[in-house]
Amino acid sequence: ADLAHQIGHPADALHHLGHGLARLVHHGAALLYALQQEFGSDRVTVAIETINIGPNGKINNLIGGLKHALHDLLVISDSDIRLRPDYLKTIVAPLADPEVGFVCTLYKAREAGTWFEAMELLTINTDLTPNMAFALVTGAANFCLGASTALRRSTLEDIGGLPSLANYLVEDYEMGRRIWSKGQRMVILPYVVDTVVDLKTPLQWWNHLVYWDQNNRAARPGAVFSTVVIRPVPFACVFALLTLGSSIGIAVLLTTVSLRVIVAGCIMRWGLEDREGLRWLWLVPIRDIAALGSWMLAFTKRTTIWRDAEFVLTRDGRLVHPGDRA
Repeated sequence: ADLAHQIGHPADALHHLGHGLARLVHHGAALLYALQQEFGSDRVTVAIETINIGPNGKINNLIGGLKHALHDLLVISDSDIRLRPDYLKTIVAPLADPEVGFVCTLYKAREAGTWFEAMELLTINTDLTPNMAFALVTGAANFCLGASTALRRSTLEDIGGLPSLANYLVEDYEMGRRIWSKGQRMVILPYVVDTVVDLKTPLQWWNHLVYWDQNNRAARPGAVFSTVVIRPVPFACVFALLTLGSSIGIAVLLTTVSLRVIVAGCIMRWGLEDREGLRWLWLVPIRDIAALGSWMLAFTKRTTIWRDAEFVLTRDGRLVHPGDRA
């Protein structure tokens, strides 16, 4: 809906919205048909496809939608992403430089209504996004954020096309890796979009947390392993326990937790302008302890849950159906 209202602007004559669905009963189908009626079928295409090239459902969906795309510039946005009116112009602008291979934006979470949704919000807003911003500023790592990405169709075809990504868990990182390996530049814009948190159960939150860490481990195992040294809260808890609750142990724990909560609050309030999430700051230490558990599972668990289905995760980041494992 956000993209559709952007193509309605008179200056956006070349924009075309293609939305691929895996099934007609998708919850957004009625809205999409309403948008198509409002803006016209020449501007909005709803593609109902049942393509199954590989286990990555997002790639299957994109393959179906790409068949109906009319232009060389492609913008990929996840269904839980909320966009502002200047989004399209902003994200495609760097592609005017032929040396730029793809463009991404950062994102922040919003609309957490339960404690487990708040845990997801805190993971994104106090951990994932700040770490990505740090990597962006320092040049410590390359990455590609598939939740909000723009690239040329010709670039996509040059790296093997969408079908070649259908077996990867972290398809966005693999796509980005192939592009920058060919000498093209990535651009991560200092522009933040919103992702809406929508979880039904605590188990869904936990599976998603482990899934994220498995994503990161599949993409950059060495870098993810080294993050153990920047997890102060759980180790402060261990220190307090090992010292049998001594005054120095308690002091270290309280200082560590206080600093972590203060820094998280500053990032959310002034870095991401997330006032909504501030009321959940008391959960940050609990989230950090849970995150150490998911970090461990990322290196020991050989299966992953993706869109309610279980897959075997290979060492090179590919998804394999359990029955197909050699």
